[in-house]
Amino acid sequence: MAVQQDELTEGEGPAMGSTTALRIARQYADAVSAKDFATVTGLFADDIVWHQPGDNRFFGSHRGTAAIGESAA
Repeated sequence: MAVQQDELTEGEGPAMGSTTALRIARQYADAVSAKDFATVTGLFADDIVWHQPGDNRFFGSHRGTAAIGESAA
């Protein structure tokens, strides 16, 4: 995952600056690499809807952090 530092600035997007966005992106990438799905889902809003395309064990739509966590386990 690559986020350019100048892509997000204060007042744009979900009210976070580029430093915050980069920190969260790095946290996400590190947690996925470590298969630390509790940390991954902790970065999501409680009402998230995750849609995973393809033919794999994560395929489909998952609603809420608990459902995403269950599909990753």
